[in-house]
Amino acid sequence: MVEKHTYLLSALFPLAAVTRMAARSKKEGSNAGLPMVPRPVNQALIGFQAAELAVARRASLPFGLTVLAVARKPVPARVKLKMCEERVPVPAVR
Repeated sequence: MVEKHTYLLSALFPLAAVTRMAARSKKEGSNAGLPMVPRPVNQALIGFQAAELAVARRASLPFGLTVLAVARKPVPARVKLKMCEERVPVPAVR
């Protein structure tokens, strides 16, 4: 059961889209590596990501560069809670 799904790095999405379109127009090869950035830029991006995560905890963001999903596997009703607490293997239910 999915409890939460959202996107992250939403504000960087337009910049990434423009960069990718520019690379396509130049017909460059795939460059999946991460560029080195100066420490102040890196610290600013870390702060920005922390602020965006605080927003994403309260509301789902409609687009972004990263998908975040939180899901839980439901425990079958017929499994006794005591078995789960004692870490007894529970047979799979189909």
